[in-house]
Parts: sequence; C-alpha cells; structure tokens
Amino acid sequence: TLDICREYTDKIFINPWPGWIEQKNLAISKSRNKWILSLDSDERVSKELKEEIAKELTIGGCDVYYIPIRPFYLGKPITHCGWYPGYKLRFFNKEKSKWGGVEPHESLIFSGRSKKLKGNINHFAYDSIEEHLIKINYYSKAGADLLIKKGKRIKLSDLVLRPVFTFFKQYILQTGFLDGWRGFLVCAFSSYANLAKYSRAWEMQKSIELEHRA
Repeated sequence: TLDICREYTDKIFINPWPGWIEQKNLAISKSRNKWILSLDSDERVSKELKEEIAKELTIGGCDVYYIPIRPFYLGKPITHCGWYPGYKLRFFNKEKSKWGGVEPHESLIFSGRSKKLKGNINHFAYDSIEEHLIKINYYSKAGADLLIKKGKRIKLSDLVLRPVFTFFKQYILQTGFLDGWRGFLVCAFSSYANLAKYSRAWEMQKSIELEHRA
C-alpha cells in the first residue's frame, strides 16, 4: 500500500496505532483542505458519487454528507440483510466535525446542516470466508470488551436468543434471502458474530466474578 501511495504523493505519515478515533482525527489534522472524504483501503468512490460531490461543492449550503455504503460480499453486491444502503457520514467540513464515539465504533460529531447523497461508496468488505472469520474474531473481542466496560450483565439467554433473533431479523425481516446464498452466509455469520461477542463477554464476566470471590 505504501509503495502505491508513493507513486502519487510524498505526503505519507506513519503513526503508532492509538485507536480508530485518535488515528482518524490525526489524519484530519494532516490535511490541507477544508473538505474531507473519509475512505477505508477497501472502499472505492463510484462515478455517480464523484459527480455528485463535485456538484455539491459548487452549490454549497451543507457541512456534512451521508453517503450510502454498497457492500460487496465474495464478489457480488449485497442489497438486503440490513447492509444496504447503510448511510454513513463520510464527506464533511473538517472545521465543523471531529471523530468521537466509543472504540471500535467511531462516529462523526458535527455541527451544521447535513444531507444524504445518492452515489455509493463501494465497499469490498469480504473477498473470502476466511477474511470474514478473521474480522468476526477481531470485532467480537472488541464488542465483548465494550459490553464489560459498560457494566452490561450477560445472561445465558443472551447467548441463545440474540444470535437466533439476529438471523431472523436479517434473513426474514430485512429480506436477506433475496441475496441468494451470499445473503444466507451474511446472515448466518452475523448470527455467529453475535454469539461470539456475547459468549466472550460472558466468559470475561465469569472470570471477574471468580476473582472477586478469591
């Protein structure tokens, strides 16, 4: 990635990982221009979005823009499962915005007017099952840590009911079945991710209880 970037710019900054929020705010501080388009390395701007942003900069009047994120799963776009359009604040005036929230779910805090755009950011999230499982492992651990920090009391019923409801909501209520076998996998792995998060939190909770009894 660095070699590719160096073909286009010498403005490359390397910083020890402090967390999502602090790293993104650092990136904002290094930018010269007022407007920021925040992209991850596996995301691409569609032609429609590019043209729409250029038009909005000419018109003016808004400070932040919600952009629909179009996820691709194993080579094909997912349009149901609660994954799309998944609007996120990605284009913003840095003078009126900053990243905040709670790790690992950073969010943009802003003042001023907002607007929804129609053009997509194409998100090539998962190219393989292995990649999906790796991300589930990472985010379920982070999610479990957050539950414990918030003092959430985990019950055995959470481990049983939450994964079942997650699958039912995404596959039936959010019509994930319309995305074919990819939709089934998305919903099944979302259910598993929920189980992984709550079971890890339950394990951490039990460990804390044993320490207090000792």
